[in-house]
Amino acid sequence: MGARNPSTRGRRGSTYGPSVAWFVPVVARASEVFYLVGPEANRFALHTPNRAHPDYLGSIRQEIAAARSDTNTPITYEMVRGLLLLTNAIKEASRLESPVSMLPRGLLREVEFGGYRLPVGARGYLAVSATHRLSEVFANPHTFDPDRFSAPRDEERRIPYSLLTFGGGQRICIDVNFAQIEVKALALEVFQRFELQPLGSERPRQPSFITAGIPGGIHVRALPR
Repeated sequence: MGARNPSTRGRRGSTYGPSVAWFVPVVARASEVFYLVGPEANRFALHTPNRAHPDYLGSIRQEIAAARSDTNTPITYEMVRGLLLLTNAIKEASRLESPVSMLPRGLLREVEFGGYRLPVGARGYLAVSATHRLSEVFANPHTFDPDRFSAPRDEERRIPYSLLTFGGGQRICIDVNFAQIEVKALALEVFQRFELQPLGSERPRQPSFITAGIPGGIHVRALPR
């Protein structure tokens, strides 16, 4: 690990060598984003299909019931992974209501884009929300259509990085796998036990640079099934 560095202390007085000292603030910052963005993504993914697409939600309930007939049955990874309709609905909800609207990036080499030459070190921003509504990538981009992610359409696979809910490349979200399992397990439990009735129709706003949100939260009435 290299020589000990007294200026970089861990818990109980332990120290980190210079080879790992840089890693500590990186993990800390990633953890902040993890806890900030994760709940927002899950809220919108659960809210969108329930709010305006009851027919598709009915199909999701049938899929869930086939995978887990008894609510006392433990939820397993294999069970969650096999929920294809739910997976597509979450993808589509996150495409239409992107929890993160823009992603900052730095240029490692000079590039030309849109007639402009951008130098090394310049900062660029990926407009996630705009990318998710490009008609040359997604057919009828403003329409809720989860089947766009199923074969043979597979619209997000035609052009690399078309779906950027969790970013992409080497800087893809560190939380991507956990978040996908988390929201599907949560949806399975909630949709199987409750009927959710949305109270209001307010759409998400962009109060900050990173995440979208609905002031005051998403209000629903939960009725036991």
